[in-house]
Amino acid sequence: LVACIFSALFTFNSFASHIVGGEVSYDTVGVDGNGDMVYNLRFELFRDCDAAASFPGDGAGAAFHFTIFDAANNVVLNEEIPFTNSTELPLVYDDPCVEPPDDVCIESAVYETTVALPIIPGDYLIAYQVGYWSGDYVNFIDPAQIGMTITSTIPGTNSVGNVANNSPRFQDYPQIVFCLDNELTIPNDMIEEDGDSLAFKLCDPFMAPNGQLNPDPELAPPYDPIPWETGFSANFPFENGSPTTIDAVTGDFSVTPSMLGKFVARICVEEWRDGVLINTHSRTFGYNIVECESEPAFEINVLGGGDIIEGCGGVSFIIERNDTIGDLPLIVESSGDAVMGFNYTDLPDTVFIPEGVSNDTIEVNTIYQSEEEGELTGTVYVLYLNPCTGNLDTASTTFNIQDYIEICLLYTSPSP
Repeated sequence: LVACIFSALFTFNSFASHIVGGEVSYDTVGVDGNGDMVYNLRFELFRDCDAAASFPGDGAGAAFHFTIFDAANNVVLNEEIPFTNSTELPLVYDDPCVEPPDDVCIESAVYETTVALPIIPGDYLIAYQVGYWSGDYVNFIDPAQIGMTITSTIPGTNSVGNVANNSPRFQDYPQIVFCLDNELTIPNDMIEEDGDSLAFKLCDPFMAPNGQLNPDPELAPPYDPIPWETGFSANFPFENGSPTTIDAVTGDFSVTPSMLGKFVARICVEEWRDGVLINTHSRTFGYNIVECESEPAFEINVLGGGDIIEGCGGVSFIIERNDTIGDLPLIVESSGDAVMGFNYTDLPDTVFIPEGVSNDTIEVNTIYQSEEEGELTGTVYVLYLNPCTGNLDTASTTFNIQDYIEICLLYTSPSP
């Protein structure tokens, strides 16, 4: 009895509270010697890097397995796939106007296998179920008690005749973070090898039936959507106050989130051939809405500094940019009672820092004037038209020019 209880608890801990999302896709290899169609299956699971639980099959605990059903929901195949490795997803935010925090970390594990299935008139359904979601997701009820179901359809001859099918699949990793109150549009570029028409939409994520954890075999459809919290839905997974759209043709996904937290959403890609819907590929994923920092494009640092004696050198201003992506054109202006071209040499009107270069330097060299003018002050401004705000970002620094006081030597002849 103790051993059974320990085993049950260990299995629970191997899967509890770590899901971030998942998807499944397949490619057709061809017909084997038995007349069956051979498919390469690819499952991908996502989880938090710091989760106490591991991926299925990684160490002790339950292995990864999946089930294939026929159109009558009979189990046709139920198999395990060994764990190989996991990969940390890149944290990419395609907006130069903001800098997201770097403490969000998601891992991916890919499970691949080859199966042979009889060619039949009806469709096959590939299904995988795992639990649980992390308890801090805010857009659906009791996430720590709910599992996830991911599916894909292999169409039968009633839908595609004797022509094989390859499911579409996402070309890029999912967007991990969105910045609060910052509109972001991300493309959903797809790989579609058969030339089928694709239609994009937001849809309900499926939960695992009856709250079951890692059932073996998977439970048959139909599958229920997750229980949304009030104010959330498939079309508004970031709540009604956060404008969310997806272009049905291009798949461009736009959102302006107005609430911090973790949110689950599912992007569905319908696969149409000759006017017939033959499959719906999807990706379920948990997105992080975070506070992001706006960054100026550049800043000015001073080499040397202090007062400058006219005719005795000058001062250097180093313009440093925050990254080296793209060209950075800057405007240079000056003001003050120190007059450019009279008290100091002419400055350039513009500075152009090319892509890949991190800084440039402006030299202010004084010009000697014989008359005394007292202390003069000059200010150098560097301006950049910020494409994020439409305003001019400005950095400046000030220098002082002191008169050059000539040394006067007096000679007094000695008294006789």
